[in-house]
Amino acid sequence: MKKDVIWPCRVSAVILTIDADGNYLLERMNPEGDVSVAFVTGGSVGSKDYDATNPIVRRIESNKDLYVSVHDAATIDYVRKSVVDSAMKDSGCKVIDVVVCKSIDSVDIEAHISAARQRRLSISALKQDMPLVDYLASRLLKRLMLPVLIVYLAVLLANFFVHSKLTERLGDMRSTYARESAEAKKRSEMTQAQERLFADYRAIQDVNMSALADDVASLLLEDIRLTSLIYNNMLVEICGEAFSSEAVMTFVDALRDKVKCEAVNVISLEKDRKEDLFRFEIQMML
Repeated sequence: MKKDVIWPCRVSAVILTIDADGNYLLERMNPEGDVSVAFVTGGSVGSKDYDATNPIVRRIESNKDLYVSVHDAATIDYVRKSVVDSAMKDSGCKVIDVVVCKSIDSVDIEAHISAARQRRLSISALKQDMPLVDYLASRLLKRLMLPVLIVYLAVLLANFFVHSKLTERLGDMRSTYARESAEAKKRSEMTQAQERLFADYRAIQDVNMSALADDVASLLLEDIRLTSLIYNNMLVEICGEAFSSEAVMTFVDALRDKVKCEAVNVISLEKDRKEDLFRFEIQMML
């Protein structure tokens, strides 16, 4: 066998029996073959003794409308191509060689298959037989399609499971990140609130309430009596009673002149008719 024989292309035998009326019977010896060698026999097959000097034999050999086979340089068998091609047309077989024999028992099927393989299924021969190349390529594609599809499906399934796992892990990571971000934001807001509170606390001036009370007491008139003095966030509220509104206003003017503060305002000044007194509330902004 030649080294460039295409392997493992399978060659099967097809026995085509055609009677004298053109009726045929097709028998496949190996249905699993990729290509076939057709062995044509039956009443439609003609046969003569082989003699290369015989003009009838030479005409049979040169006739392009006939399939011709010479057996052991002793006999020549022939059949019309149109009859064989018509019978093989709907068989679905790719015939790479036709062996014509009057009797199927007189031929070595395996030897003819081996010879056809060496003659047709070789790289050098296929370069000149593109229809056969196309046919073999289509058979190879059909044979490889199922494994390729299975591998492709396996890859898709693997990608699906990997993608699902990655998506799940990504979701967990996003949830963890969102939770940690919310906690970090909350801690940041608490820290900022504490810093603002400390800043406000540091901005509060240190007020000596004892000295302030002494300053306010020193300015009281005989007609005024204090009932409360309350300090709250740089704001001092002074409440009391007086026998006249003039005494209250004089007290307010004295606070403005003597005590260091930003503003002194009279919040309320009302007369209690039952006791004939003026009740007042003064607010000092330190």
